Amino acid sequence: MLGLVGGGLLGALSSMYLGAVVTLAIIAGGLTFTFQRQKGGLHIKTRSTALFVHQAKLKHYGKTISRNL
Repeated sequence: MLGLVGGGLLGALSSMYLGAVVTLAIIAGGLTFTFQRQKGGLHIKTRSTALFVHQAKLKHYGKTISRNL
């Protein structure tokens, strides 16, 4: 988004070709940054060695719930 706005503004104020070059450079830089981050995982993650057990809540399993509306 920044590349399009910045390049368009620069192209409108100075040269269309300079705006196009700046737009392509910013977009290429953003894509390169994103690809590099995806190699190691896009988000910063913490690794936990603990075991998590979620309690099953099956109170109404197999029962019919009637509602008076």
